[in-house]
Amino acid sequence: MQELLQPQRRERMLYIQIPDSDPAGVVSTAHDLMENFGVSAPRPHDLRSLAVCIGELCAQGWIVALDEFQTFSRKALFPLTSELQSELHRLAARPAIKGGLIVLGSLHTEMQALLEERSDTEIDLVALAEGAQRLRLGSCKRSAAALVADLGRFDGDVARFLHAFPRFSPWQAEKVAIAPSLNQEARQAILAMGYLPQSLDELTAGLL
Repeated sequence: MQELLQPQRRERMLYIQIPDSDPAGVVSTAHDLMENFGVSAPRPHDLRSLAVCIGELCAQGWIVALDEFQTFSRKALFPLTSELQSELHRLAARPAIKGGLIVLGSLHTEMQALLEERSDTEIDLVALAEGAQRLRLGSCKRSAAALVADLGRFDGDVARFLHAFPRFSPWQAEKVAIAPSLNQEARQAILAMGYLPQSLDELTAGLL
């Protein structure tokens, strides 16, 4: 995902790939990546301060992308999920926020615990609109050709996700196909397969 974001050359983009580590390792990785992306904000010292830091960056107009977010399903790291939720609720009450948070990753860990069928299930983007009861499930690839070719397989991932999480059954489920750029031919093919086509510019429109 970091490689996909780099060509966009956004001045205020922070990408953090969550390591399979303990809280100290996650915070240390965040320090290093904040340095690499030129973030001058105070450095976090624990999961709580990391969540606060992410919230403040979003408020300042940064787009923060957290990859491998499924890592936070581990008991030692799970507190960051609730801390981030608190920060997002706080930001939602503030007008004219120009930044945003993008959460990416595979739900393979949760699926292994929930699915009777033990096959891989990978969802690159999960977005929830609680009030509207709308769910977006996305596949993200490095090229439009690879994206279109993989959508048939991704249909199975979507079906397994919805089966594993029945609470979303009454929700409106939207399938999104994402690549750095999409030509008209790719867009038509994606629409024909029941997906919404989105380039990375479209995905982050209005956040900067």
